Formats: sequence, C-alpha cells, structure tokens
Amino acid sequence: MTRVNNKVAEITKTALIAALYVVLTVTFIPLSYGSIQFRLSELLNTMVVFNKRYMRGV
Repeated sequence: MTRVNNKVAEITKTALIAALYVVLTVTFIPLSYGSIQFRLSELLNTMVVFNKRYMRGV
C-alpha cells in the first residue's frame, strides 16, 4: 500500500508543477508573448536540476 501512496504523491506533485507552469504563463501573457519575451514560468526549469522527476511537469 505504501508504494501506491508514493506513486500517487509523485503524480500529484508533478501535476501541481505543471499547473503552476500554466498559471504563471497565462497570468503574465503580456510579458510572455511580446516582442521582448520574459517568461516567469521558465524559472521552474531549475527544479529539474534538483529532482529529475519534475521533468515531466515542466
């Protein structure tokens, strides 16, 4: 049962990171898709350095 709980927790964390990425991108659309692009959501890419499992979410 513990393996199932760990798997669910891992999927939940990945989904939260993906949702946060989308929210940051959509919230800052004027900055993200203008002639000069500054995407705050791209800062989440550094999370992959600390844990490779977050690669799917980002």
